Amino acid sequence: MHTNAWILALVSAVGLSPMVADELSPPPLKPAVNVFAAGCRQGDQGWEAALWINGNGIKLGGDAMESQAWAMTVDGADVYLAGYGAFGHGRQACYWKNGHLHQLDTGSPHSEATGIAAKGGEVYIVGFMSDGAHPRATLWRSGHPVQHLTDGTRDAKATGIALDREGVPVISGWQSNGTHSVATLWRMGSATPLADGTLSTSASAICVDSFDCYLAGSTSPTVGQSRATGWKNTSGTSLSNGLNKAHADAVDFANGVAFRAGEDGRKAVYWRGQQQIPLTDGTRQAHAAAIVVFRTPLDSALGRDGDVYVGGSVNNGSNVEAVYWKNGIMIRLTDGQKASAITSLCVRIQ
Repeated sequence: MHTNAWILALVSAVGLSPMVADELSPPPLKPAVNVFAAGCRQGDQGWEAALWINGNGIKLGGDAMESQAWAMTVDGADVYLAGYGAFGHGRQACYWKNGHLHQLDTGSPHSEATGIAAKGGEVYIVGFMSDGAHPRATLWRSGHPVQHLTDGTRDAKATGIALDREGVPVISGWQSNGTHSVATLWRMGSATPLADGTLSTSASAICVDSFDCYLAGSTSPTVGQSRATGWKNTSGTSLSNGLNKAHADAVDFANGVAFRAGEDGRKAVYWRGQQQIPLTDGTRQAHAAAIVVFRTPLDSALGRDGDVYVGGSVNNGSNVEAVYWKNGIMIRLTDGQKASAITSLCVRIQ
């Protein structure tokens, strides 16, 4: 007998209403999703920017001798990656739209794109440009630099970007105070330091919930040591205990909680709030570089987190291998014969 018919027969026998029968029906299945993973893999001439969709490698265009993708976003049917390409005269910031390579207007011998956001076809990219002296944190819009976030007198890099509820870019990164790097949040071009500058700090990633900014990064009390650190707006919290070198490199926000991903010692980990959840056992080096929490309307109605996707890499004994985890279960994207890694993830309903 079909499950629903069996339930109706049962509730009819005990005198329950059809409404109760509906409540006893099996919950709807989760929608099918597309998992987009960006990063790099070893090619014939060096690293090559890479894109996987549902585990299938997608060929990216361009004639760069070497390239890497550091960030990704999906806007409607368009898939954007941001990174760099080496064209014989140094690394140049670039992005890919649906696999087609576009070099960014830089006017400098060395530049890289490290974060990307898009809305309604408008593309915002952050990174840095360098003339050989000090890198300058930079924001591009539609391929052209619209703002240098720093003046170039000291080192600075932008690392991530998100759009707030009104579509205003907010940017993570760091800038030097002459002695230490200082984690920094930029909003509408205005810089807000996230630390007092007595220790080296860096913000590696950012996401936004309405107007609140959540960042992931690290604090280094001594040379060679670091603690994973999370910020909500300008308030910072240590995520690791300082026993191992640790850092957080990605952040997402869901169900009222910030989720961050990174590494602690040799382990790939993520944090739900301040609770650390290991993805590997530390036998071999592993790293988590991206995190997405995918929630369905049912998850929201029931107050559940949803599915947690984490992207990164593991050492398989021969190479660094691109993998991602769904709710802690590892999924391989290559055969592991050549080095590869994931740097960014997006999950969308099919």
